Amino acid sequence: MTKINFKKYQATGNDFVIVDNRDAKYSFSVDDVRKICDRKFGVGADGIMLIEKHPSLDFNLVYYNADGSPSLCGNGSRAAVKMTSALGITNGKAKFTAYDGLHEAEILPNGNVRLKMNDVKEVRKLGSSFFINTGSPHFIQLVNEIRKFPVFEEGKKIRYSKDFQPAGTNANFVELLGNNSIFVRTHERGVENETRVRRWQV
Repeated sequence: MTKINFKKYQATGNDFVIVDNRDAKYSFSVDDVRKICDRKFGVGADGIMLIEKHPSLDFNLVYYNADGSPSLCGNGSRAAVKMTSALGITNGKAKFTAYDGLHEAEILPNGNVRLKMNDVKEVRKLGSSFFINTGSPHFIQLVNEIRKFPVFEEGKKIRYSKDFQPAGTNANFVELLGNNSIFVRTHERGVENETRVRRWQV
């Protein structure tokens, strides 16, 4: 494999290898992505991103899960905006394309990155749960006592279930809290494990 210049970023505990590919120097096969993301024999990451030129926007973002599948990643997109700011490609605000189309983002005064997601185009009710497609597939199940919930075991069953073949799905387990807050734990497709605990105010 060619020597690769990259940076390592994380967003909410998701970690990524990010490559400045504006000169179109690099391309990665599925096997390349898997090797780089391997946590024992590679760099170790939840995914790889390539920042590429776009004819009219700030950049084009190419994202691969650790298993080599292309997708959208919200946390990855936020990390990419941070890197493009560090590279001088953007300055506080960004417009870019990703797997699911156009996105806008801005770096807030506290350093956090706010990302505008596209409208959800697919919503299905599955019993007491839901399936949505945000550019990346997500199964959502409401649970109680989420800190004790077996996310890895239950998420793995859902991720590989026949209902979501062939690509599979992320499995999100959500507890409703007070003060318009939710607590989310996720078994992430491509990472094949739970990613960091998240608490959101909505």
